Amino acid sequence: AIFDGETLTLTGEGDAMSLKWDEAAHRFSGVYNGMTVTMYMSIEPEGGDKATDEAAGAPATGMRAGGWTVAEDPTITDDLNTIFSQALDSYQAGTITVAYTPVTLLGTQVVAGTNYAVLSKASEINKGSKWVIIYLYQDLQGNASVLSIADVTLGV
Repeated sequence: AIFDGETLTLTGEGDAMSLKWDEAAHRFSGVYNGMTVTMYMSIEPEGGDKATDEAAGAPATGMRAGGWTVAEDPTITDDLNTIFSQALDSYQAGTITVAYTPVTLLGTQVVAGTNYAVLSKASEINKGSKWVIIYLYQDLQGNASVLSIADVTLGV
């Protein structure tokens, strides 16, 4: 995945999809195989009460606790890959029926810990692949878990 600040380009197994970021609408959108693809992000405005933000655990960047922030760098880092693996190991509990591959970090949310929205490819034997967004949570002690997995719906 490559995000140049305007376009998110996803590639995998010979397929490529480019989605443009629309700041006003807080969404990525584009066309893939003749279908419109839209991924919405909820974003909390910057600013607010710095003391309240710091007390809630928000970094000093002006990001408010509870609000989602679009990832400036969508790269799956080693740290994020470790969180992803730890959360999925616990979620799948030894019975792996779907292989999830993290593709790009869409955003984060500061809570009592951190939530992550990760665009991933879900591959199931004899059923093919699909795009999903996996919402992860890492608590303040470093434990990671899957909050939910949402299909990315492609539609016209």
